[in-house]
This record gives sequence, C-alpha cells and structure tokens, in this order.
Amino acid sequence: FVELPSGFDKLKTLSHLYLQRMDVMNFEEVFTSLAEMSSLFHVDISYNNLSRIPESLFAIRYLKELNISNNQLTMLNDQIKYLIRLEKLDASNNSIALLGRSFGQLGNLSHLDLSNNNMDYIPSTINELIELEYLSLAANKIDTFKWSSLRLPMLKELYLNDNNLKKLRLDISYWSTLQKGNLNNCSLHYFRISKPERLRALTELSMSNNPSIPWHRVLE
Repeated sequence: FVELPSGFDKLKTLSHLYLQRMDVMNFEEVFTSLAEMSSLFHVDISYNNLSRIPESLFAIRYLKELNISNNQLTMLNDQIKYLIRLEKLDASNNSIALLGRSFGQLGNLSHLDLSNNNMDYIPSTINELIELEYLSLAANKIDTFKWSSLRLPMLKELYLNDNNLKKLRLDISYWSTLQKGNLNNCSLHYFRISKPERLRALTELSMSNNPSIPWHRVLE
C-alpha cells in the first residue's frame, strides 16, 4: 500500500491503526486524511525506517497511544506537544539522543519507553511529566544519574538497566511510589538506599551483574 483506500476516514468506530513495515506508504497524506477521526486513539508506525515523525501525525487530536519504535529517529520533534491527550509513547529501538524542548508539555503521559537509544544523559524535561508511572531508559549511554533530578510523584516502574552508571544513591524522599526498579548490567561500584524503611511500595529491585558493588555494605 502506498496510500489508504478512498473513504477510509469514514470508519467512525476505528480506534486502533497498525501500519508496521509499510516503507512505501505516504504517511504525510495518510495522517492528513485521518486528522478528524475522533475514535482513533492508537497508532502504530513501528518498523518503517522513518528518520522523522510525519508532521501530519501531530494533527490527530484524540491520539492516546503512539508506537514509533524500531525506526531511525534521532530526536523527537517539538511538535509532539500537540498530542495533548497522549498517555503512552513507545519510542524504543531508535537512535534518539535528544528530546524536543516542549516534550514536557505532554501532561497526560503515563508510560514512556525510550529504551535502546543513544541518550547519554536524562533530559530535565522528563521531570515535567508529573503523571508518568512507567519510565524505561534501558540500554542507552547514560553514565550519570542523580535521583533528585527526577521528581516524578506518580512513578511506579523505572528501568535503567544496561547503561554505564557507576554510582547510585536511592533517595527515598523522591521515590515513595516506586514499585519496580531495574539496574542490571550497569557497572555500579557504589549503591546506597537512604531510609529504606520508607520503601513501602517497592516489590522488586533487580541489580544483577554489578560485581563491583561492596554488597556487605549494601546489606548492612
């Protein structure tokens, strides 16, 4: 398919649209024709070798879930701020190194997957996503992380595994809602939990393959 059939925008109850592996499709025209579909809330354009997000996609006003994983994106356009209803974004397996300055305006975002990208730091704009419950930055190039720089009051799951982190101090004053954390394969040689008795929500903490951590001190 190069384009969608004529009249496709008349499917008034269409809610999910999957367009994976559609390399020859003219996405700009496709999303222009779908902009007024009030029932469409989930779009999947993964595996399309896209180097940028089609600008007409940002006109789909009712979009709540977007999958742009497994493409060739290097950044997320500032226009993404127009997806004001977006709740779930999967941008994993790209080459993203930067987030647009307006990314923090996605005030309804609760699930963000940026794993397997080229980020070497955690953008401060993520801190503005106060509804975020799930955050994956696994398998990037992050070597420095301060827990106090991410004050996400609703965060339940955090994945930082397979990065280049060396030191980590878990300050529980910012993480009382955290339920799951993954720090596997991070080359950590320092780890400390501040006031562990306040980790009332934590049920799972994975820290495998960090052989340099002095575990006797952690256990104390």
